[in-house]
Amino acid sequence: MHAFDINADAIALCKTRFAEQDDHSPNDKRFNIRVSQASFESFRYPPCSIIIANNSLFFAEPSTFAITWQRMTACLVSGGIFAGDFMGINDSWAHDYPTPISAFSRSQVEALLEGFDILTFHERDELGKTMIGHEKHWHIFSVMAIKR
Repeated sequence: MHAFDINADAIALCKTRFAEQDDHSPNDKRFNIRVSQASFESFRYPPCSIIIANNSLFFAEPSTFAITWQRMTACLVSGGIFAGDFMGINDSWAHDYPTPISAFSRSQVEALLEGFDILTFHERDELGKTMIGHEKHWHIFSVMAIKR
């Protein structure tokens, strides 16, 4: 498994959680976890059979998202699964967040998923609260799809 985050604190937390892997043989697939500090744009995507991107693609650089998405999906083998979330254009954070956010309309998300067979596609477009209790408008597309 390959995991990455741009935040050094998140990397330190993962390395602590997965420290047990260092006590096992490198051939023990249960502990084959690689964690690195990288952005969506700088990560070197290895060939894989699953991509999990829950609540994270929002923070990919909007000006280069098309290239990043192409790189991500190119590493996914045929029959591989993408499970992730895209921020919708109606989300409060799409227009009022301290850093640029990648946000999409439904038709834009559907276009990104060309070349995939969609298993689930759920749109949440409603008022709600953040984890710390602040009210905001949520607009999220949650998707599970198989690459053709």
